[in-house]
Amino acid sequence: MISVIIPTYQEEHIIAQTIGHVQRLFVRLPVEIIVVDSSPRAETRGIAKQAGASVFVSAKQYRAAQMNRGAQQASGDVFLFLHADTRLPKSAREDVMIFMQKPQYGYGAFLKRFDSSHPFLRLIALVNNMQTTYRQALLGDNGLLVRREMFEAVGGFPDQVLMEDVAMSKRLKTYAHHQKKMFFLLRNTVMTSSRRFETHGIYKTFFLMRYLRLRYAWGTSPAKLKTLYAMK
Repeated sequence: MISVIIPTYQEEHIIAQTIGHVQRLFVRLPVEIIVVDSSPRAETRGIAKQAGASVFVSAKQYRAAQMNRGAQQASGDVFLFLHADTRLPKSAREDVMIFMQKPQYGYGAFLKRFDSSHPFLRLIALVNNMQTTYRQALLGDNGLLVRREMFEAVGGFPDQVLMEDVAMSKRLKTYAHHQKKMFFLLRNTVMTSSRRFETHGIYKTFFLMRYLRLRYAWGTSPAKLKTLYAMK
């Protein structure tokens, strides 16, 4: 069983397309789609349920809590954490099957590209992909693939309001090293939305995220970073 876990917040405009896309890709495979919503309104939950997903509510409005709740409810042997605005490649079914058949791999991720041809966004994706390939540094929109036993062994996502993807990458990498498990780089790219960059400004958003990453590396708490992020 594959459990695709999607955290949402006011994604009523795209959640049905995301669920349908996953269903078509994983046809004839045992797959469950779990949506964990933290929206104040019920539109996303209603649409997701109608589209065929199992829907749960998270009182905490941050992805780490949502994804951990989804994992608690999941039945799968393998978890695939997917953002609502990220689309898997056509090869996703075969890629995941290869991962499942090779027990030496404990976790993995896709490379990514943006749904925009803007040169700077292409450069950002290239740099992120290099970090994913050579350092196993994963961001939330990479599409994290992890075996249940490994996810549970590291304690799931750290319960923090921001930078949960950075912290989770470190947890998984450390655990994999000690347990002699390997990182699986899936062969094709997910396509992720550039809407955050386009809404708030491509360069402004990039430099804000780099600044926050640096502050996190220097020891600033995720709660403080969340405050800075909200001031954008």
